[in-house]
Amino acid sequence: MDKKEAFKRVIVESQSLRPELISREVRLPMDLQKVITLYGPRRSGKTYLFYQTMLELEKVGVPAKRILYVNFEDERILPFFKDDWEILLEAFFELCPENVGEKMYLFLDEVQEAPYWDKFVRRMSEKKEFRIFLTGSSSKLLSKEIATSLRGRTISFFLTPFSFREALSAKGIKVPANVEYSQQRHLIKKEFSKYLKFGGFPETLEKEEPIKIRILQEYFELVFYRDIVERHKIRNYTLMKELMRYLVNNFASLFSIMGYYNLLKSSGQKIGKDTVCEYVSWLEDVNFVKFVQFYDYSVKRRTVNPKKIYCIDTGLITAVASQFSENKGRYLENAVYLELLRRGKEVFYWKDSAGREVDFLVAERGKPEQLIQATASIEDNKVKERELMPLLAAAERFRIDDCLILTDDQSVELSAGRLKIKVRPIWSWLLEKKA
Repeated sequence: MDKKEAFKRVIVESQSLRPELISREVRLPMDLQKVITLYGPRRSGKTYLFYQTMLELEKVGVPAKRILYVNFEDERILPFFKDDWEILLEAFFELCPENVGEKMYLFLDEVQEAPYWDKFVRRMSEKKEFRIFLTGSSSKLLSKEIATSLRGRTISFFLTPFSFREALSAKGIKVPANVEYSQQRHLIKKEFSKYLKFGGFPETLEKEEPIKIRILQEYFELVFYRDIVERHKIRNYTLMKELMRYLVNNFASLFSIMGYYNLLKSSGQKIGKDTVCEYVSWLEDVNFVKFVQFYDYSVKRRTVNPKKIYCIDTGLITAVASQFSENKGRYLENAVYLELLRRGKEVFYWKDSAGREVDFLVAERGKPEQLIQATASIEDNKVKERELMPLLAAAERFRIDDCLILTDDQSVELSAGRLKIKVRPIWSWLLEKKA
């Protein structure tokens, strides 16, 4: 079979293939004169979000024949060469000649496998009739590399594993109004316990516990070997894996490059500080972990202070590192961070010279707007004081009135001077629609 015939088979198949989907909350704009880039951790559902977007286009009247989806890991079109771009377009127009001059939608999946993809995309993006969507594997092509290659022609969207709302929807569980007082709350709280422990990767959702753990451990190994070792040609396997495990074990804790470097040095490891810095940046680039800065009006002080580590999915923590019951408060904090990330919030932590720490300072264009503490419970008076005192100090320092304590399952309002501090269950807060 020649290449054009192979392309035609792939095109015809893609125009009729619409797998059963679990609707995601992320919505990709369908009519921007910009290239839409979708990125996120592996196995978070990027290809299925492409399918969802294609279905949404069809629902608003776009004929399936105007939509071209190509997965460049499809062995039927490999190897892909520079001249194959024109052959691909020729195959498309020969199948659908009525598309000439009409608006068309190109979905290019695993685009890093196709040489000269950036030049092709730039050329197509200059034609008003093309709307282009792409995603690439983090083992070979990072979102920032796509943005660099397209030089301002792209807008990027980040996809995480399922939110708690999406996980419930995937299981067919409807969330009623006033969920905290509904009969469904017991079921939803039970589901939240599972979600907190095993996270939101789509593939793990309906699996039994031992299989969930095996799948998540495999994700960890994929990130290690494909996204890090193969991509960066790392020779010191042991050190990188130790770093990955260290970060996961110390989730929701402070981390500094210098502190970790000194720890390695004291144990006899011979490695430069710049190498440690590089290793850490690679893990953040592939969305294995995220780092949250200290809040200060001074950008320099933000940079030099330790950062807080959060894992991209709480299930990875369970599979790789921790004892769940011993770290439930930190799990809750990690879950809150991920939801703030999904909501597109600008997030920091804050700590004063007395050691009082606020988990999350949420800012709007750099201006502090909200303070959030995440903890398992505030029923113990010592714990309540530990959570309240940092809020009061930060609220006074930044003149913030909006303070929130998120717990495992408490709902009250506390008064502290001029402040009214809401205490809410995290599971209920997670079910709010995005602000």
